[in-house]
Amino acid sequence: MIRQGEKLMILVKRDQRSTTEIAEAMGVDKSYLPRLYKMDKLPSRPRRRAAAVFHVPESYFTENEEDPDIAA
Repeated sequence: MIRQGEKLMILVKRDQRSTTEIAEAMGVDKSYLPRLYKMDKLPSRPRRRAAAVFHVPESYFTENEEDPDIAA
C-alpha cells in the first residue's frame, strides 16, 4: 500500500516548481518535506495544504487505505 508521504512525493516530483517554492506554498520549511515523504499518514495541516497547493481533493491522500477497525 502506498503511504500518504509517498503520494506527496509523487506530486512534488511531477510539479514544475522547485521544492523551495512548493514548501513555501505549503507553509513548511523545505527541510521538512523529506520527513513528510516518509510518513505513513500526513499530519492534517500539511495534508490540507498539500491538497490546496496541488489542486487535489484531500481524499487523494486517504483513498485506498485499509480501515484498521476492520478485522481480516
